Amino acid sequence: LTGGSPEDKNRYSNYIVYAHNFSRFDGVFILKPLIKVCSELKYKVDIIKKESDIINIKITGPGFNITFRDSFLLLPASLKDLSKSFGLPLEKQKGIFPYAFVNQAGISLDYEGQVPDFNYFSGITLDQYNEYLIKHKKWRLKYEAITYCQQDCTSLYQVLVKFSNNIFNELKVSLKY
Repeated sequence: LTGGSPEDKNRYSNYIVYAHNFSRFDGVFILKPLIKVCSELKYKVDIIKKESDIINIKITGPGFNITFRDSFLLLPASLKDLSKSFGLPLEKQKGIFPYAFVNQAGISLDYEGQVPDFNYFSGITLDQYNEYLIKHKKWRLKYEAITYCQQDCTSLYQVLVKFSNNIFNELKVSLKY
């Protein structure tokens, strides 16, 4: 929303951005700074909520609008389960990540070293962990975090495309994504 040329800003105008579990996770981190920036730019922020869930955030300004939505409210399952249910190829499915390792005090984003121990991962088997170890000889936290987030975005996008196509094929209703 700020900085860059007008072309950069308008590049994302009319986009709808989905985040899985936006109401309970991603939205918590971006809502306050987003509202601050919009206030400074005098952009209008419209929020649609149901109880504590943020269903939709629409930001409008001169020649610009963008919408944020929570895909979990549309597809209430984990992204990992959705990836499997919608038959995404393994390389497009949600990956694994040692959340507990990152949440330790004193861990730097610049950490490089051994793959964190199995106990820092959740929801995976020892076999999955061992397979992960084979693929990751050198482990760099920043690189792995970025890769994991990119994979999350890819998985969610692929799920939404398949879901949208299914809805259109069954009901002849177009779902914007």
